[in-house]
Formats: sequence, C-alpha cells, structure tokens
Amino acid sequence: MLRHGLGGLIDRGRQFLQRTMQAASVPFETPALRFARVREDERHHLVALLRDFADNGSVLVVPWDALPQVVAMSARDAALHTAIAEAKAVTPDAIRSVMTSLAASGALGAEAQARQAAKAHVESQRQTDMQAILLFHLLRASGADLAPLLADPTGSSAAARREVQRAAASLRIGRRDIYRRAVDLTCAVLPVGSPPNIGPPRPGWLRLLSNDVSAFGAKVQAHGAKALPEAAYHLGALANDISSVMDVSRTVLHAIDGALEDIRATIRGGEAEFLLIRRAIDRLSWTLDGWPAIVDTGREILAGPAGEAVDRLLLLRRLLPSMPERDEFAVPGLAAPALRKLLS
Repeated sequence: MLRHGLGGLIDRGRQFLQRTMQAASVPFETPALRFARVREDERHHLVALLRDFADNGSVLVVPWDALPQVVAMSARDAALHTAIAEAKAVTPDAIRSVMTSLAASGALGAEAQARQAAKAHVESQRQTDMQAILLFHLLRASGADLAPLLADPTGSSAAARREVQRAAASLRIGRRDIYRRAVDLTCAVLPVGSPPNIGPPRPGWLRLLSNDVSAFGAKVQAHGAKALPEAAYHLGALANDISSVMDVSRTVLHAIDGALEDIRATIRGGEAEFLLIRRAIDRLSWTLDGWPAIVDTGREILAGPAGEAVDRLLLLRRLLPSMPERDEFAVPGLAAPALRKLLS
C-alpha cells in the first residue's frame, strides 16, 4: 500500500514538473548528470535540472555557469556544457545541433568525429533518396508519365520537361516551384522520414526512436505479466506512461504520413503546410526527448536481479520525461486537415 501511495505522489510530482520545469535533456556522460536537463531562467539565463541527483530521484536546480563547480565533468561533457551556453540551446533540436557540431569539429574526440562524418554521409544520401521519392510521388499523383523521367532523371529531355509541365499545370503552380517545394518538404520531414506506401521507406531518427520506445513498452508489459505484485504495479504504471507517449507519437506520425500521401494538397499549400509539419515534428521531438536514457536504464533494470527491480523501477518512474501540453504546439488556421486536427 505504501508503494501505491508513492505512485500517486510520483504522478502528482510529474504533473508539477510538467507545468513548471519543461526542459530539454542533455546527453552528458558523467553518471551524476545522466538525466540532466536545461531550461531558460530569468535570473541565471540558463539553469540545469539535475534529476536523480544523489541517486534518490531528487531534482537539484543549478545555475548553468555553476554546474562545473557542482559536478566534476569529463572533457567531453565540459565541451558540451560550454557549447550549450554559447548557443543558448534549450530545445531538443538545438541540443542535437550542438552535439552534431561538436562531433564534426573533433571536440568530442577522433572516434566521435569519424562516426559523425559517416553519419552525415548516410543522412545526405537519405535526404537525396527521400527528395527523389517525394518528387516522383508528386509527379505520379499529378498525372505525369514517369517513364520519360526515369529514363532521363535530369529532366533535360523534351519528353521529361513535357511531363513536368503537365504536373505543374495540374498543380496550378510554376514548374520551378515543384522542385523548390519538394526540396523544402523533404527538409521539413527528414527527422521522421517517408512512409513505406509511397516508395522505399527512408525512416528518420524520430521514427526509429518511436519504434524503439514502442518495443521497450512491449517488453515492459511482458515482464509485468510475470512479475511479483510490487514490481508488477510499477511495470504496469510504466507501461501506461509509455502507451501515452506512443499515442502522441503514432498520431503525429500518422498525420505527417497522411500529409505526404496527399502530397498534392501539401505542395500546393507550400510554406504554410510545411510550417505546420515542422511544428508537429517539434511536438514529437519534445514528446520523445529524454527517452533514450529511460529505455537504456529500463532495459538494464529488466535484465538485472529481480530483488532490486522494485526500488529501481520506482526511481525510474520519477525520472520519466514530462509530456508537453497540446496547446503549446497549436498552430491555428492552416490547411492540412489531418495536421490541423492533431494540433487544434
């Protein structure tokens, strides 16, 4: 009964954090900073929220500039700490950009630099592939015969130009705008990638992370079905939290995939539609922020001794990321029906 009461306190505490401490996770490697987050602060510009500080689930709020005096950092973490302050990075995307820049510069070591170079090459190829997939999907949906375009991907032949012109007339936009908007749409959806029903699947990092969280949720449910009562209670609560995250994730992905399937309407809408897609992806990025560390820790717990599971699961639940409020990401008045419904 006591642990059930603690579960209620955890839920109320998380609701409080959601209202007052929306902050982005920082991928520090120092154990004391494993669940650290950063947010803006009126007095100190930036503050660090040290979740699970002292291994008891507590949250210590520290001015960002003072963090190196509170926790001894590795050279990697010190470079990340400085870069976040310089960039004033307080969103998941901004922190991801900081990490990418640091790795590419060699500030995180030669191995990280090599991994980033390989990753950048793969991402560049994926972007090129996605752009071709979306462009051909748009032309096909607009009545163009793809055979001349497949025979001449440069679009320089008279037959290829004629088919592009036919698509442009159907879309009622300029021929050059077709390519420009296809490029802009590709950049907008790159974090989630393209759905499999419009061409070869090219999943982005957010779609892959969503799949990872979903798989972890299934593993939690399976363990809960055979666990002892106290552990089963926390596993059930954890599974419910993951289910809530996945509801948002699937809704966002479904809406974006719908916008890509109905690509004619999306391309005709232009920047207004692309803005809405970017805002939906931003919502997904916040929803999944911090979950890689939760999934890794959760898997360690499930693979560890059963006698330690209850206390560690209780702590893990206190560390779960808070969900962003729906109205924080509402963008009224834009045209795509599925996305407007999602964000209204």
